[in-house]
Amino acid sequence: MSDVCVTPRCPPRIPMFNTGVGRYNNEVIADLLFAEFEPIGIAAYTCCCKYLCTGTYADEDEWRKTSRKNGIYFFRFTLDGMNYFNNKRHGVYAHYCDYDYLIHEWESEKKIVERWCNAIGLYEGDYTVEQPEQGKAVWVEFNKPYLLDADPTYYRELLGSDYESDGE
Repeated sequence: MSDVCVTPRCPPRIPMFNTGVGRYNNEVIADLLFAEFEPIGIAAYTCCCKYLCTGTYADEDEWRKTSRKNGIYFFRFTLDGMNYFNNKRHGVYAHYCDYDYLIHEWESEKKIVERWCNAIGLYEGDYTVEQPEQGKAVWVEFNKPYLLDADPTYYRELLGSDYESDGE
């Protein structure tokens, strides 16, 4: 059994997005997460550094007016940009607005985490999530490293032909 998750089990409604080289195509993942979470006011990934500076739909003024005011509002899942140093993901942080709300509504908020994991091809048994301590983000730990593109667009454009993938 491999210690790296290279072939996600995808629900019938989304296409397989493995690039064929053991990595998931970041642009396809971004499209899937956008389709699933933009309508419900959640920033599902980042291509930059932090919430409201994600390089995604979540930076748009109009979108911010519809973003969630309670519960989970941002998954810090870097798909590109200045904080994309390593293509292996061991988990993701889910940020929330109000700790008391999160704890009171934990079952429904946990379903959002499950929905997010399902959108990237992870299902029950592929990840672990627990209620956080006050002041800490929700940590979603992947049971196997999740491999993304080794050289996303940002680095290909920034470094041009001098950039070489690390081959992981």
